Amino acid sequence: MREIHNSIITTNSLNPAARTTSANGSSADLQGYEGAEIIVTAGLWTDGTHVFTLEESTNDSSFTDVATAEIIGTEPTIDAGAEDNMTYRFGYVGDARYIRVVQTITGSPGTGLISGAVIVRTMDRNAPTGASA
Repeated sequence: MREIHNSIITTNSLNPAARTTSANGSSADLQGYEGAEIIVTAGLWTDGTHVFTLEESTNDSSFTDVATAEIIGTEPTIDAGAEDNMTYRFGYVGDARYIRVVQTITGSPGTGLISGAVIVRTMDRNAPTGASA
């Protein structure tokens, strides 16, 4: 059996929390990595529309929305009970050095959504041939 434990690095972008207002996540530095996957975990949803998007930056201070062509899969929107208690994922294939997850909330939620987002970096450019760390 093959393992991936030693070939990925994770960064919490949005720490798990019950959110009722929009939030910008912490950034992940992609320097030295060829790939990134974003994992969004959605716990209990009670109200509001929660849209998760990805932003990119070259300087870790001025962020812009990632173009649709640079996203693999679909950035999730959670606005119903049938969409909670699930894990969503999408990939990034852009060339910016920094990325972060943004959770935009509309609809004046009372208790909102329990959620979090992790950025997984992989394919280390400096790993020995045949390996990644």
